Amino acid sequence: MAKKIRLTTGQAVVKFLKQQYISVDGEESPFVEGVLDIFGHGNVVGIGQAFGGKSR
Repeated sequence: MAKKIRLTTGQAVVKFLKQQYISVDGEESPFVEGVLDIFGHGNVVGIGQAFGGKSR
């Protein structure tokens, strides 16, 4: 049985985006290399907290 993990919506979105890769001319690179935003009161899904949760 697979191990279950509990994530917020923001954490799940960040985890999904980190796993996306694109192949151009045989070279594979991350599809989303970074995000620039000003997180504030409009941050409904908690993505700011998810981005800040784990650094490289």
